[in-house]
Amino acid sequence: MNKNLIIRYFNGLCDEPQKQQILEWIDQSDENMKYFVSLRDLWIVSNMPQGRAVDSQMSIADEIISKSNGAEIAKEDERINVQKQGDVVNEGDSMDVKERINVRITKSNRNHRIKYIISYGVAAAAMIALILNIAINNAQRRASEGNIERYYLSRVPLEYKHTVYTNKGVKGEAILPDGSHVWLNSDSKITFPNTFAGDTREVEIAGEVYFNVVSNPEMPMIVSTNRNFSVEVYGTQFIIRSYSNEDNATTLLLKGKISLRTYDANGETKDLKELNPSESYTIMDYKAPVFVAVADTAKQTAWKRGMLVFDQTPMDAVIRELERWHGAEILVKDPTIYDLKFSANFKEESLVQILETIKFCSSIDYSIDNNHVTLFKEL
Repeated sequence: MNKNLIIRYFNGLCDEPQKQQILEWIDQSDENMKYFVSLRDLWIVSNMPQGRAVDSQMSIADEIISKSNGAEIAKEDERINVQKQGDVVNEGDSMDVKERINVRITKSNRNHRIKYIISYGVAAAAMIALILNIAINNAQRRASEGNIERYYLSRVPLEYKHTVYTNKGVKGEAILPDGSHVWLNSDSKITFPNTFAGDTREVEIAGEVYFNVVSNPEMPMIVSTNRNFSVEVYGTQFIIRSYSNEDNATTLLLKGKISLRTYDANGETKDLKELNPSESYTIMDYKAPVFVAVADTAKQTAWKRGMLVFDQTPMDAVIRELERWHGAEILVKDPTIYDLKFSANFKEESLVQILETIKFCSSIDYSIDNNHVTLFKEL
């Protein structure tokens, strides 16, 4: 079934033949029904403002749910079935936790096949909004009790999430749905949903991202990386650096607290470390992680202030930074160049000015054609 057609159905834009086509497709299998309900729930979430239900809304919705769950309808061929609300669930979880709101179930007298017909009346829409608010509140209560159920970003369809990407030579920033502010270094990206709902605020990053997370003790933000670790926060400032072409990833805490977690071969979560301000943790490929009690925060946040800082930095790392910073392609002719280290600070210097400085401080020479640079040893 075409996903766009289903979205049109939710928006009331389908004609009668299209509606019938969708209903017949839903009736073909339980998997079709599960997919339809999952997509419908996400559509509801994305079209609702964030926030918590006030007490009056909660009491009204509680009454609606109570009546819906407790009512015994005399006719066996028609009843309202409102099940337990659940957000997008972890892969492998039962779909029984998915809420099917205002779904009328009818049994055919001939073959007892079940047909699911979704009602889009005003009262139904109001009930959906109220019940969803209750779900968010219940999720927040569970979070405060330590029973976190993750709202996995990987289960959200593409049309319900955004990706912000910065090319080489470009830096950027974005505001997340909860008001959290992020800054992206060059060649970095962050992916997040239209709306945060459920127990967690899920985002994914690659590259280097500075976070200023809005505090919400009942709904932690979980930042997944392109490596085998994630960061859980409630409201704080920190940096994650995780480039795929580097052999390590670094997390630096600037303010508040964060928890680092890694995963075993079965996908089980393992607590790695809880960081305090000015502490850093480096995840090494094929090596044991490295914990730094007092990190050089000025050096590691220099890029956000528009500075390039090299302090006895190996030349392979210097080359990667120059490629990202200036969008250049650098070719190394003499492998012994990688044996050198370089120290210098740059603010607004051009690529040529930086190369001239490297040439002055070392035995490295260069040639440049547009943004294609070749490094070689001086004769």
